Amino acid sequence: MPRGWIEEGVKRVGFINIGVYSAKPDKDGELRNVLKKISQYMKENPDKFTALKSRKLYTRHIGGVFGEYVDMWEFGSWEEYAEYSKIYGADSTYAGYWSELVELVEPSTHSWTNLIEAG
Repeated sequence: MPRGWIEEGVKRVGFINIGVYSAKPDKDGELRNVLKKISQYMKENPDKFTALKSRKLYTRHIGGVFGEYVDMWEFGSWEEYAEYSKIYGADSTYAGYWSELVELVEPSTHSWTNLIEAG
């Protein structure tokens, strides 16, 4: 649990990582292809993603920035997220997909937010 998290009755602490980003001009098709590669790789290698409880990827069509991606990753705990994060350094294929993604994303639109959920 995060330091300082002391509360009676808390049985678990979940961790949600939310990415928000948009493609560079004329790069949306390429970005979608990379996102498909990442999803396919995750499906083909489930043993590498055991720490991940769920992933949801949305594209905004109403409100906010049209075509903006909202990428939500759910983990059971901060520790599970840290375990997942080790994949970047240990798996060159997976890391390569994320490098491709970063090249296609408009930097000014890219942000990641971490939420801790107590239950």
